[in-house]
Amino acid sequence: MNRNFIKQQAIAAGKKIGLTGAALVAFANQAMAAVPAAITTAVGDMQTDGIAIATAVVVAFFAVFTIKFLWRSK
Repeated sequence: MNRNFIKQQAIAAGKKIGLTGAALVAFANQAMAAVPAAITTAVGDMQTDGIAIATAVVVAFFAVFTIKFLWRSK
C-alpha cells in the first residue's frame, strides 16, 4: 500500500466521523427543543454546581501538592 492510498482512506474515515458527529449534534438539538423550562433551569443549576465542585477539587489538589512540595524542600 502506498502512502497516498492510506492518506485518502484516513481522510475518508475522518469525513465519516465528522458527519456522524454532526448528525448526533443535530439530533441532540432537536431533542432539546421540547424540554420544559423547569428542566432547563435545573440542568443549568446542576452545571453551576458541577463547576463549583470541580473548582473545589482543583483547589484541594493544588493545596495538597503544595504542602507535599514544601515538606520535601526541607
